[in-house]
Amino acid sequence: MSLQSDCDIDPSDIDGLEIRNPAPHIEGMGQDVVVRKVDETTCLVAWASYDETAESPQKAFDQLGEVVILDRASPEQKRRVADALLADDVDQHGSVDPFTWRVAFEHIGDESPIPQDLARTIAIQRPREIVDLWLDGRALQRIIPQEWFVEAAADDPESRQWLRQMGYPPTSVGNVTDRMRARHCWQNKALEDVPCRDELLELACDLGMGQPTREQLEHFTAALLNEGDDRVLFEDFMDRAWYAYWEASPPLGNPDMLEIDYSYHSSAGPIDLVVQDSFSDRIKAAYLFNKDGLDQLDRNQDRAAFASLEKGPNGQPQVHVDPEFLDALDLSGEILEFSDWGQAWDWCHQAEKQQRFCLTARGREIGRQQARLEAARAEVQEYLDWANGNVYACHVERCDRDPETGEWSQTETLECVGGYYGDQSVAAEIERMLEAGKRSIEEEKAQAPVAA
Repeated sequence: MSLQSDCDIDPSDIDGLEIRNPAPHIEGMGQDVVVRKVDETTCLVAWASYDETAESPQKAFDQLGEVVILDRASPEQKRRVADALLADDVDQHGSVDPFTWRVAFEHIGDESPIPQDLARTIAIQRPREIVDLWLDGRALQRIIPQEWFVEAAADDPESRQWLRQMGYPPTSVGNVTDRMRARHCWQNKALEDVPCRDELLELACDLGMGQPTREQLEHFTAALLNEGDDRVLFEDFMDRAWYAYWEASPPLGNPDMLEIDYSYHSSAGPIDLVVQDSFSDRIKAAYLFNKDGLDQLDRNQDRAAFASLEKGPNGQPQVHVDPEFLDALDLSGEILEFSDWGQAWDWCHQAEKQQRFCLTARGREIGRQQARLEAARAEVQEYLDWANGNVYACHVERCDRDPETGEWSQTETLECVGGYYGDQSVAAEIERMLEAGKRSIEEEKAQAPVAA
């Protein structure tokens, strides 16, 4: 039901009443200016105007995070976005210069899934390169049986000469054969420069020896990432693999950052901001949670895994339950309607406390993503309302009729409150103000002394 006048008093006929800049087409208001009678001698006039003095909600309120639009961002804001993207820099156009893999790994936390995911990606997409890295200079024993090496090294003239020059084993052992030298070399893993090495590796590959499984390659790669490797070959390989991994889907040093799609409707028109659930190759705006926001995500992620709070078609609070949880919660429908948001939240908290289901790690991950989107979309909408000038002030004026002349005049300002971001709650707030004003005036008149 829309907010309407309940009498035929014309506000333009009220002396001293100045209705400044009434905002048209407020959601829930059937008229731009509403007149309500208290009694035959008093009425209230209410309207909403644009609040042109309103600050950005990021300055006016304690928010859970902040909207960062890169072509308007401060150096500190750009630095925070760049760190979240594991990048050296991000400019106002969204161009990103990613960290090298070593610097990136210094920024990610111990609980980050990035190293294991990168190792898995390398094992799948670059198996030949990682095998070459595996075999380079140190891994002959992993794919060639010892007796192969002993026999090949003892029979190969160049390898025999190399073994003797290397002094395997020390001459104090006594009578030393080439096979003893080769076995000692194998046991000491000093195989990098043995002349027959390449021949043995080629033979092993031809016979299908030492072809590691994807799981083995993944394990080996993860170990290299964890332990490090100072070889130039390894550094070059990892930088190539890391940049390819980053470009395919930019990993986040801060997994709770969200991208915002940002655009102008026209060169001088309002802006549009839409929170995304994935990342593009050129980010133009982002939402960054602060500590309070991260604490709230921790509290809400389990609830968001099974239910989301949304506004229904008539503005009423609704809880949308994931179909997978209907049986566990003994529900027949996915949408529950409530009279106010407090009741909707209470139902969610009670459903969570009943512990009728057990969330998996993947379930909590999905819940956190949903909690991110809920919180960010609410605050981004406030920022969007402010940026587009959709901030309102509510006004309620008392007007009284002269009993002798019958003329109406403005006598008192009852309410003049600004800072309403978006028009969704303006009509309800004006209705509340009108009801409160009417009660106050009725109580005042009831306590007034009766004229003799």
